[in-house]
Amino acid sequence: MIKVLTITKKTIEIDDANINLVSHDSDCQVAIENVRTHQARVILLEYELLKSNSIQLLKTINNFSPASKIILLGKGLQDDQLLEYLMLGIYGYLDDNYFDKFIIKAIKAVDSGEAWISRKVVAQLIEKVSA
Repeated sequence: MIKVLTITKKTIEIDDANINLVSHDSDCQVAIENVRTHQARVILLEYELLKSNSIQLLKTINNFSPASKIILLGKGLQDDQLLEYLMLGIYGYLDDNYFDKFIIKAIKAVDSGEAWISRKVVAQLIEKVSA
């Protein structure tokens, strides 16, 4: 069973017997407490909630639940922005346009240790790391 915690404005429902949504919060402060309490294997985090405190929020999540893998959810995130978030420890990005079609696959892939990003971004990440 994959424990998933969501930090989003919208309510998320996932119909899969192997995925257990343990908590849903739109308030980042409450979410941090639930991150610590639930130790979810995957965290779905809405990009819109990051805004100005993104670095601190991601560091806090990683400190309180280092084994959790974060998938960023949003719309139209640019590759350079995504690269920054990957360097801060997220494991994937799912555009809102593809949420219904790929959310279950994304959760399972990230839970098994894979990144959920495009091949183009993988190539950019390799260039950035090897530079």
